[in-house]
Amino acid sequence: MTLLNFQTLTNNELARHVSEVKHAHRQHHKWVASINRCLVCRIEPEPSDIDAHSHELCSLGRWYKGVDHPELWEVAEFSAIGEIHQQIHTLAKKMLGSHNQDQVICEEEYNAFLEQNRNLDNLIGKLIDALKHNIKLIAKLMGQVYEAATDGVMITDKNGLFLNVNHAFTEVTGYSHREVVGKGPEILSSGKHDHEFFADMWESLVNSGQWRGEIWNRRKTGEVYPEWLSITAIKDNHGETSHYVGIFSDISAEKENDDLYHLAHYDILTELPNRLLFYDRLNHALALAKRNSGEVAVLFLDLDGFKTVNDTHGHTAGDNLLQKVAKRLIEALRETDTVARIGGDEFTIIIPEIEGRENVSMISQKIIDIFINPFIINDTEIQVTTSVGISHFPSFALNDDTLVSQADTAMYEAKRSGKNCYRLYDPDMD
Repeated sequence: MTLLNFQTLTNNELARHVSEVKHAHRQHHKWVASINRCLVCRIEPEPSDIDAHSHELCSLGRWYKGVDHPELWEVAEFSAIGEIHQQIHTLAKKMLGSHNQDQVICEEEYNAFLEQNRNLDNLIGKLIDALKHNIKLIAKLMGQVYEAATDGVMITDKNGLFLNVNHAFTEVTGYSHREVVGKGPEILSSGKHDHEFFADMWESLVNSGQWRGEIWNRRKTGEVYPEWLSITAIKDNHGETSHYVGIFSDISAEKENDDLYHLAHYDILTELPNRLLFYDRLNHALALAKRNSGEVAVLFLDLDGFKTVNDTHGHTAGDNLLQKVAKRLIEALRETDTVARIGGDEFTIIIPEIEGRENVSMISQKIIDIFINPFIINDTEIQVTTSVGISHFPSFALNDDTLVSQADTAMYEAKRSGKNCYRLYDPDMD
């Protein structure tokens, strides 16, 4: 995408396109937040969100259909925006449909939803940059769009010292024009990035004249926040860099959505998947096994002697022990396996793509063996063991609830058998 793409558009047309696409993009982010609230908080979606043509009814869809310049239609990024936007709405409708049927949202669908939104952000950012970087538009930005822009804009000299900032920059960072002019970008430094990060940034600016990416900066209040930043080198008549223009947007809201997803699906103490994400992954594993005539095992673990640890050493030591147990379990298993904490000192494990019960028995013994060495908590050796119950698909159970119930039953049989052992579910246990 080059500056020549838009040379037939007037300054007013360029400014209008920038304003319209940014407004539509902001509305899209609000819509994404509303979809997240519907999924996490079990709120009924808007009728338009599940309409057959939902992508045409939203603000971004209306903007896209209303673009009246063929010059934009011919840009590859513009066509891709329309395709990805439609895919995002298709994924949203599918997840909302599962939500209405009280089904667990598929992790892969949700991750695809987030990934496509990031792709959309990137494409729209490129489109906005291409519009803004038109030479004639830059000449009038200071007077026509610069101060009214909702994104923060900063102009520096070739050494990176601030020459000018707009009102949005002040609103986001808290620094006035007078406080930053003549100073370098280190005034905004959050301390979260190392020397290598900035070295790569400058290397990109020197080699390509551009850098785009996520960066953490610090407001005047001291608060650290994430922003999406695009920096472009401006050349003089001799082809030498004379200035840099930075355009950024505060993406704190997007990060909050990511945090909301993490809180809803992961155990706060151990960072393991929680019950909700465990069942989502279990159903995914069962679906694959049914399709491929495969096998899945579910293991139910309960720590032996955990109550004594809490009573003797305190709940803080107990929490620390659970964290160390979680780490050992993850290290002992494959990346394709899932370790989850479903409450207290109870853990569940999904072993997909197994071959026979003998293999499951070997894995279970391996898990028991990781408890041979004591755990060091506050310079004190603490010894615990675990009792493991095993259920198997398709030998005894064909659905998620039955698998977990059978593994739980087998775990209690292991407890009754003296603890520190595993038991495979048998119908006679019921």
